[in-house]
Amino acid sequence: MQRKNVGILRGGRDPWFDLSIKSGEFVRRSLDKLDFNINDIWISKDGIWHKRGFEVLPVKALEQLDTVLNVLPLETYADIQRDLERISVPYVGPASVQALLAVNRNLTREILASEINFPKSRTLSISENFEDELYNIFKSVPQPVVVKPAQGFLGDKENKPTHGFFELKDSISDAFESFPKVLLEEYIRGRYASCLVIDNFRGEELYIFPPLEFQESGDENYYFYSSNFTSEEKKELERVSLEVHRDLGLKHCSKMDFVVSPKRGVFLLEIDPLPLFSSPSAFGIALESVGSSIDEFLKHIIDITT
Repeated sequence: MQRKNVGILRGGRDPWFDLSIKSGEFVRRSLDKLDFNINDIWISKDGIWHKRGFEVLPVKALEQLDTVLNVLPLETYADIQRDLERISVPYVGPASVQALLAVNRNLTREILASEINFPKSRTLSISENFEDELYNIFKSVPQPVVVKPAQGFLGDKENKPTHGFFELKDSISDAFESFPKVLLEEYIRGRYASCLVIDNFRGEELYIFPPLEFQESGDENYYFYSSNFTSEEKKELERVSLEVHRDLGLKHCSKMDFVVSPKRGVFLLEIDPLPLFSSPSAFGIALESVGSSIDEFLKHIIDITT
């Protein structure tokens, strides 16, 4: 049987370039153990495509590929997915529209809020009277809060609470440098959890992994399998993850992040349609917890896209 030609797309724009390169290398090393022809394609920060060490046009880089593992940051991912769709190259991950919808926090709340708990939030847009508006919000919203872009990601500052008016103002000002709208989200104390979903795995249309617990460690999250969740918490984490994956039309794999409050229950914090890019290590831990491996997972998602 002829070996499949698999492309790995990595790189892209700052501030996610280094993470994409690192995640792509993780995927490449895993694919090295499997029976595929690997095409390592990276995109520089200024948008120049490279293959086998040479600059190349995108259409040439994608020639004769059976499928593409797109390990690019969201903004670059969405642009590239549209190109892949236009020239009919199969790929792992959701369509560009679904990927962008999943990280639009206001829209996802509108779509999912009737069945899923989200932290309370307020949206703030850039305006000339921003400071006056912020002061009124500060007085009326319980503190601390977490500042997030209304669409997109802030990186390592994503879930850090602000303390006091001036820290809140600085966090919002920093976010406004890259995003026109921000979300001020209530900070809920509790344990952090992640659930991963894979399509058509082990005979199930949607396969849900046991919840992982995660803790912040420097600029990264440290994931580990935990038996500390009650059976009710576990059921709710799994129910919400499956519902989000299905209702938003996500494909192949996704990851949901939660906070589990001992008094208030389970709240959905983030929807990650691109977990291969953002947290490949979470896959390794989740797969080990059910006796699988990253090799089995990668072979599976390549097989279902080709």
